[in-house]
Amino acid sequence: MIDASVKQVAARFIQFAEETHGSSPLYETLSRSVSLDLEVAALLLAAAPSQQRPNLLFAAVHDLLLSGMSHPLAAYYPSITATSLPADRTTIGHFRDFCLSHRSQLTERIETRHTQTNEVRRSIALLPIMQQMSLDGPIALVEVGASAGLNLLVDRYRYRYGVGAWVGAPDSSVAIECESRGHAVPFQVDPPRIGYRLGLDSHPLDATRADDARWLMACVWPEHLERQSLLSAALGVARTHPPRLIAGDAIHALEATIAEVPDHLPICLFHSATAAYFTDSECAAFASTIDRIASQRPLHWVSLEGGAVQSFGARLPFERLFSRRANDLPTDIFGLLGHATWRDGHRTDELLARVDMHGRWIEWLIA
Repeated sequence: MIDASVKQVAARFIQFAEETHGSSPLYETLSRSVSLDLEVAALLLAAAPSQQRPNLLFAAVHDLLLSGMSHPLAAYYPSITATSLPADRTTIGHFRDFCLSHRSQLTERIETRHTQTNEVRRSIALLPIMQQMSLDGPIALVEVGASAGLNLLVDRYRYRYGVGAWVGAPDSSVAIECESRGHAVPFQVDPPRIGYRLGLDSHPLDATRADDARWLMACVWPEHLERQSLLSAALGVARTHPPRLIAGDAIHALEATIAEVPDHLPICLFHSATAAYFTDSECAAFASTIDRIASQRPLHWVSLEGGAVQSFGARLPFERLFSRRANDLPTDIFGLLGHATWRDGHRTDELLARVDMHGRWIEWLIA
């Protein structure tokens, strides 16, 4: 009898194939294969339940290949060879052989690593709202699910919205562009004034460690060479200006983390692509904790979370503001940029934009 949990994990690869369609032919091909291969899918059972997701298995394989491990599978990864082969049925056989031949190394990574994509391009959506918050003086950035803290360095990158002028740090090696949809950027886009920055993550990564930096690269899909280039540049910035990171649970350690922020600084608490790893009860506890903190000191809550057109339910307050568009497809993957503020103990939630979760476009919903 096949364990029901293995079937559940295998079914997630069907959804992941839809998510990667048109963006990663390699992962789409492999996902459809693994959804039918319970022996390979079962490797993910070594992970914590919240981490039993296809991208963790794929990142573990990618990490081994990036470390220099020789195998025919590497020939299909554009991140490894400039003359990569297109994914086909042969690729599937090589992938299965790689997974089963290197089961112990993969299991070790699946047990100890987490999906921690530091998508630097998301900073282009965060920049304007953070800048607006800092008009009256410096703010403190606190990121939940910070990974290596690269988005805490939002003021050290340069940006361009559509065909507009470049803004931000003019000499930065990290240059981020996006398509601008809907209304024009509703805020100023000068660098925010940041007086303090702190990241919280259950397993923070250190940009100065070669294995941690490689793991972040492994979490990027193999065809996304521009994302890899941006990540490499951002890791260089982080090595020069390392953000302070704290290891801790996003819910239980949040109040102690906030307590470290100097009292005179208003807080911008933010996170991106984090809520998907919470259970519904954890989401509720997270929101309740933030409400309690905001009753004690000035705080803004900025959330950039995906899955809005998937059937995940309303995981955070901002998603209740979402209304589906007629032209949205079931496989559309974008995030909702939400902003919450408090006055006299009452929270007001505002939906600011729809954002491609890889930062390729922003559709501003406010003028």
